[in-house]
Amino acid sequence: MLKRCVVGLLAVAALGSGALGTAYYQASGGTILFVKPNFADPNNPANWDSITPGVAIMRGGNQGIYNAITEPGYQGTSPDGTLWYFGGTVQDVIDGIITPLQFEPWQLAHGNSPPSTVGVDGVMYLVAEDAYVDIRFTQWTIGAGNGGGFAYARAIVPPPPACPGDVTGPGGTPDGVVDVDDLNAILSAWGTSVGMGSPLDLANDDGFIDVDDLNVVLSNWGCN
Repeated sequence: MLKRCVVGLLAVAALGSGALGTAYYQASGGTILFVKPNFADPNNPANWDSITPGVAIMRGGNQGIYNAITEPGYQGTSPDGTLWYFGGTVQDVIDGIITPLQFEPWQLAHGNSPPSTVGVDGVMYLVAEDAYVDIRFTQWTIGAGNGGGFAYARAIVPPPPACPGDVTGPGGTPDGVVDVDDLNAILSAWGTSVGMGSPLDLANDDGFIDVDDLNVVLSNWGCN
């Protein structure tokens, strides 16, 4: 009976949106200051800004920034896995003042003039995570042979949970496994308003339990 129920729910969930939904990380929620000093070793992960498991921002001795996880150095479309906009904030994205179609690779977004970004509000879009991040460059070293230093302040991006969808378990606390306990928790709250920030509101923090939240559980079923 449980198997039939889960299969049926999978069919329903397929009608919903993406599993996690768009995320918005604003400077008002806290920032970190990242500094790559001049001449710091770009091959040392300790010198990278590791934002997500797939994106770590770095710069070599000159040229532009790149994704140290997926790229050996700067290329014209770097950093891989990101798009950019300068001259606005994440709040502008939320308000529709800036649209997704206005985001470009980093080099195009600033018109091939990295120093022009210093002191300017910007937004970095993390493609795989569908997440917008407030960012503001505070320093940029100019010229070859000068060390390639740069710095920026960006909104904090929380690490992804080990198992998205693990909201409960025996005793009412998450147990590190996405299973029938988590499915039952979502179904028990189905169609209700639980308030923004509720651990049951898995998908988009809209305060409402619906098919988007169910998708998170089903897409991570069995995760441990």
